[in-house]
Order: sequence, then structure tokens, then C-alpha cells
Amino acid sequence: KPYHFIAVQDTNTNVSRVECGPKRVLLLEHERVLHEERAMVVVPPGQYCVVGNPVMRRGGEIVFDKNGEPTYRQCIKEVRLHQDPFPLWPGETLLEVPQPVRILSPTCAVHLRADHDFLDTDPPGEKVQRNAGDEWLIRGPRTYCPNPNVTVQRMVQGEIIGPHGGLHLRAKRNLVDQQGTSRIAGEEWLVSRPGLYIPEAYEEVIRRVEGIVLSPMRAIQISAKNTFVDVYGVERKAGESYLITNKHSSYHIPNVHEDVVMMIEPVVMASGEYTIVENPMGDDGRLRLGERQLLEGPLVRFPQPGEKFTSKTLGRLLTLADAAEVRASQTFQDGKHRRMPGETYYVYGPRRFIPRLEVDVVRFHRAPICVEALGVAIFWRSLVVLLAV
Repeated sequence: KPYHFIAVQDTNTNVSRVECGPKRVLLLEHERVLHEERAMVVVPPGQYCVVGNPVMRRGGEIVFDKNGEPTYRQCIKEVRLHQDPFPLWPGETLLEVPQPVRILSPTCAVHLRADHDFLDTDPPGEKVQRNAGDEWLIRGPRTYCPNPNVTVQRMVQGEIIGPHGGLHLRAKRNLVDQQGTSRIAGEEWLVSRPGLYIPEAYEEVIRRVEGIVLSPMRAIQISAKNTFVDVYGVERKAGESYLITNKHSSYHIPNVHEDVVMMIEPVVMASGEYTIVENPMGDDGRLRLGERQLLEGPLVRFPQPGEKFTSKTLGRLLTLADAAEVRASQTFQDGKHRRMPGETYYVYGPRRFIPRLEVDVVRFHRAPICVEALGVAIFWRSLVVLLAV
């Protein structure tokens, strides 16, 4: 029948031939049919098939040996595109039936691996020597025609990186990334450039990283996993904890060397409030262990890692008739007066009284005589009249 064929073998010479229809075949006594009538292979436009052990061709014609037997390319695969219907010679095998070629969009690629050494001429005009085991990508937009020398590992879908996001990548082997930076096997890094990113064949996507928005009322505490230089140009030591606020940036994308410990809210103090910070952070960025610091409102401040804030306290309001008796616990300069340890003195109103770190509050006193119109208050202290004006 039309577009059908049979294989005939000469039993004397063991040579096979193919007869294509439409025609009537008369067999001689020493000839036999190897298989029943079969349909030719039809490859429509835009499709391909793969044939194993294909016959050798020269100038489009099949090459026969001296006995008339076609020469086969053993253990070789051949990709055939749209052409006239063709038969399969007895030594040929249809490994893949006709199927559509892959259409690669601009956001995807195909991951290939070389089965053996060969000279790659795809894309046309370029020649690259591929070695067995090499892996690489072919990016869209284009039509990908399968290569018999390679195996398709997978389809790679590009990742869209937003303005506040990134990709956490890891190198499978030594490579040079798309920014031209050399990476060693196992190294991890962050890609935060907005736009489309298609990971290379030897790059592994660990996870997507979303940026954290920072504000005057929100910060993050970070712990460094390794020693590195962050995006702000500051060298961080392994195990170091530090704070990232909106003074650094409006958002922060955690680096692969950073762990986000927690979100931090600021300590907000109104006018007249105060608190004491234990182990305060110094100007050099180091904790002053064992020291204390007095903070007065109005104030908005984020607690640094390692600092300990006591509860907020509202300073006592001293009127003209009030006074606070305090005792110095250490030597310090109080204006024009130098206070010595154990010295007791009074702090008079009217004012908001916030005790210094160097003093202890003994008690509060109330003046028995107070003339507010004149701004005069009289206090009794050890039978001595103290006049406060």
C-alpha cells in the first residue's frame, strides 16, 4: 500500500533490502519477508523523531557495502525533522516517535548534559567543544531541536526577582557566575538584582528571599553565621549580633550569611519618663559590660543586642513645697559641686525629679511652710531652718 514498506532478506547472502509501496513484490525461492507490512514514519512540520543505529548516508544516498548491505552507525542516535515519509531499515530502531519540538519562551531554558565528547555548533555560527558529562543551558526565545549527543535533564523556569527580593543560590561545582564572580563548589550567595534570573546549570536555587521593610518603629536583629562584609560595607564577625534599622535602609534583604533572630520594636519614652540601660552600647559599637546608662524622654530608641532595659518610670514631680533627699554613692561632678560618696544633699522643686545613677534616694520631704506667691518654702532639717526660694 502507499506509504508502507516491508523488509526482504536474501537467505543465500543474508542481505536485506526494503521495498516501499505502492507496488507488488514477488519473492524468489531464497527470499523471505522479515516483518509484515508496516507504515512509514511520518514526521509532520514542527516535529521530530529519534532513530537508533541509523544507516549511513553520503550526499543524501544510503551507503552500501560490497555485499549490498546498508552500513549502519551502531550505537548512534539520529534526530530527523520534517521530511518525506521514510521506512526503517532492518537494523534501525525508532527510539522516539514523532513529537513536537520544544518552544522556549524568553523566561525559560533547557538544561542539557553531554553523553560523550562532541563539537557543539548550536547556536549556529558558534563552535564549542563539549566533553562527556558537561552541563549547560540553552535559553529562549527560540525553537530547540534535540541533539542526539545530549540528554535533556530538565526545563528551567526563570525566577522573577522583585525590587525587595532575591535568590539564595549555591554552587554545585567551581564556576563563574553571571556577574563574573568566581564561586567554589558549595559556596552560597545572594542575587538581588531586580528582573529575570535563569539559574545556570551548576547553580542550585535554595530559596527565595523576601526583603523586610524597616520603619522608625520596626527593626531587625541579625546574627552573622560567618565572617563577611555586609551590603553596608561593615565587616561582621561570625556569631556577632547586630541591629539593622531604617537608618541603614528602608528595607533589608537578609544575606546568606545572616540569620534573622527577631523583629525589634523601639523603646518609646514621653517627656518626664526615664529608664536605665544595663550593658549599654558604646560609640565604638561594643557593649560596655557592667555599666549602666540613664535615658530620659522624649526618646525613641531600639535596644541593641545585649542591652537590658529596665521598665519605664515617670519622674516624680516636685512642687515648690517638695524636696528629695539623696545620698551620693560615688564621686561625681554636680554642676559646680563635686559630690563625694556618702554625701547627702537636697534636690528642690519645682521640677521633674529624675534621680542620677550616682545617687540613692533617701526620702522625700514636704515643706511645712510654703508661700507660693512669694516663691518661698521653709524646710526643717536637724532643727535648722532651710529657706528655699
